Amino acid sequence: MLKRASLRLVVMFAMLMSTVAPLFAAPRPAPIAPLTVVDATGRTVGRYVMISSQPPNLVYVTINNQLVVSVLGHRDNLFADGLDFSQQPLYYQTPNCTGTAYIDAVFVPSRAVRYAVLAKVGGLGGQVIAYVSLGTEWQPEQNVSFSSSRKWNGTNYQCFTEAAVLTAFPTSEIDVTGMFTEPFVIQ
Repeated sequence: MLKRASLRLVVMFAMLMSTVAPLFAAPRPAPIAPLTVVDATGRTVGRYVMISSQPPNLVYVTINNQLVVSVLGHRDNLFADGLDFSQQPLYYQTPNCTGTAYIDAVFVPSRAVRYAVLAKVGGLGGQVIAYVSLGTEWQPEQNVSFSSSRKWNGTNYQCFTEAAVLTAFPTSEIDVTGMFTEPFVIQ
């Protein structure tokens, strides 16, 4: 009889604890909303993606109903002037920076997303072209020989005649001039 009474007492105590214990439990933290990149007008550029504690960090952007990922960079060396799209080199198989532009194959966090370089080919305040990869991270062209490249000098792209062999993506070009207003902030 004593065993049965003890067992009942244990069961009742367990039931009581299961109803009272949640009152003393620590509250669950609210889900963390993803960070977004916003331009100077308040327009959402896209979702921020930090792939490491060091740059480059990425932003998902929708261009012509297609999700792409692009590298973010600082607008100046002092980090005081906000963020912008990082001006990455463009590579060409011709000696005068004409023809199909290629972009370096970089790490992309998803196989379903294409990589894009949003290049200010018209200089600061000029035309902006999105060079969107024609493949994914897993399908770049291997060992492509290049004769020239366009590199950002801080105010514009310059054409350089130089030989290089890279793993790179051929691109399609989309004019995105006026789509975003720099500088960007992360919220």
